[in-house]
Amino acid sequence: MRSLHANKTAAHPTTLTPKPTACIIHESLGHAAEADQIIFGSKPSAFQTLPSVSDKVTVIDYAYTAFGKPCPLPMYFDDEGTATQDVCIINKGRKDSCMTDKFTAALMGTTPTGNARSIAPLATNKGTGKGMTNDTNDDTAEGTDDEPMVRMRNTALLPGDTTPEEMLASMQDGYHIVDCGNIYGDGQGGFKLEITEAYRVHGGVICEKIPQCMAIGNMSEFLQSISMVGNDFEWFVDECTKGDTIQVGQGAPTVKARLRLTMT
Repeated sequence: MRSLHANKTAAHPTTLTPKPTACIIHESLGHAAEADQIIFGSKPSAFQTLPSVSDKVTVIDYAYTAFGKPCPLPMYFDDEGTATQDVCIINKGRKDSCMTDKFTAALMGTTPTGNARSIAPLATNKGTGKGMTNDTNDDTAEGTDDEPMVRMRNTALLPGDTTPEEMLASMQDGYHIVDCGNIYGDGQGGFKLEITEAYRVHGGVICEKIPQCMAIGNMSEFLQSISMVGNDFEWFVDECTKGDTIQVGQGAPTVKARLRLTMT
């Protein structure tokens, strides 16, 4: 890989629209805050060792409602029959809680958060992860033959009070990331995100389009570098491939942070 900048190791000011922001939050932070990763991981979880980050960062894994509206994939009971609750992962820059099922909660001496999920049908969930039915005793529901594991539900970086236009205007030289493809995590907070649409920014103005590239970073540095959080917000439904593929909701606003971009 080669850097788009002369300084090949430096991270550069970057604005990211909601989709790439949500992807990074899911892959780098969300998985690190799943209790099975914390308890059974081969190394200390990146969430356990996470220092304080930008106080503009609050991340919540929502159960069924967020901002007064239904989440993309509302779950009232998880696939172990536990009533779900929202989980605040980071609260104003400080790590808060992790996501658990019954087993991991028992090991940690806490109450399960309702994050046990197994395979379920696509995008028609009316209340649970069990075959999209509210009857948690329905053993014929699709997905119940699969062992539930700790999974995210609707994970969101909360919006702030800055407009995307103000973020761009504040940047003299940097990048604006619009869209992305796959993201690859190393299990310890590191990530590589395929950038499919991005532009150089000069003097606060979006200029030439850059070639497809990779954004490389790690969770703690990315979260610490967030200097502005947008007042916009967008939800997405995507697929998570931890174990069996399952749908998850993920959402974010536009953010201004620092990333290293490299051409493939």
